Amino acid sequence: MKKSLVLLFLILPLFAAAEELNRNPFDLSLSAAVVLPGFFQASFEQGFPPERTVTFINTVSPGVKLVAEYYPKAIPWLAPSAAVHYAPLFLPYDIELGEWDGTEHTITKNDIHFTEVEAGIKYRSFLGDYWSIEPGLYFGYCHIFSSSPDAINNGFIMDVNAEFQRHYRKVHLVYTLGFMAQLYGGVKDLAYIRSYPVVYLGVGMGI
Repeated sequence: MKKSLVLLFLILPLFAAAEELNRNPFDLSLSAAVVLPGFFQASFEQGFPPERTVTFINTVSPGVKLVAEYYPKAIPWLAPSAAVHYAPLFLPYDIELGEWDGTEHTITKNDIHFTEVEAGIKYRSFLGDYWSIEPGLYFGYCHIFSSSPDAINNGFIMDVNAEFQRHYRKVHLVYTLGFMAQLYGGVKDLAYIRSYPVVYLGVGMGI
């Protein structure tokens, strides 16, 4: 995945012609992402007492991000925005939650499919003629698909990120640094789930 991102950085500019800027108020971009290791907690009680809480860390995981936004002519520096994230999160090992009701409860390390839909607002500022920086604040809903019922999490997400864009005549390149955290949520009838800010990096192309 790391080699793939480096290759994207090198190849993407070859598809763009550096002529007049494309300042279409509607922006749609697709990026490949890398999710860096972050801390997650699962607890049988809402207050996350240490003796009833399991802490685990994901390994480096790939991801995809789709973003749409609209910069109106009346306020060309501010845009409502929506985004969709997908990442198959990998854990270093299976998480054993214990046995009750005659069943072993386990979160399997390679069967966590994180999906999230979010909405927020972005601010755009041009740095010279061709570059812009676009910080954004989003709130959203996440769902984890898994064959293990112990891993099917639903939660409330906050995402803070900044995009650096290189603008060309027809397209623009997008480089993203983001921090995403699950503030509230969990697995129904089983556990509460939360996370500390998880860092992700992305590179892609927009139109």
